[in-house]
Amino acid sequence: MRLFDLQRGGHWTLYGFGVRPRPPHPSVRAVAIGGEITDTGGHARRAYAATDGECALVRPDGHIAIRTHDQAAIDAYLRPALPQAP
Repeated sequence: MRLFDLQRGGHWTLYGFGVRPRPPHPSVRAVAIGGEITDTGGHARRAYAATDGECALVRPDGHIAIRTHDQAAIDAYLRPALPQAP
C-alpha cells in the first residue's frame, strides 16, 4: 500500500510516525506509520522527513497542512476548517 492510496477519497489524513495519532475529528483518517502501517524500508519516514513522535496532517488536496509533535496544534489548525463534531 502507498501513502497516496490512504489519502484517496477527499478527506484529511493524519499520519503519526512512531506514534498512534488521535483522530482530531470524525472526518480525519488517522494512521500510525510504523504501527498499523509498516514502513518497509523507511520510505514514508523519508518522504516526510519525519522524526519519532511527529504527526503530519495532509489536506484533502494532498498538500501537507501542518507537521508537529503537538496534538493541540493539529486541533487548533482544524478548528476553523471543519465543522464541530456531533
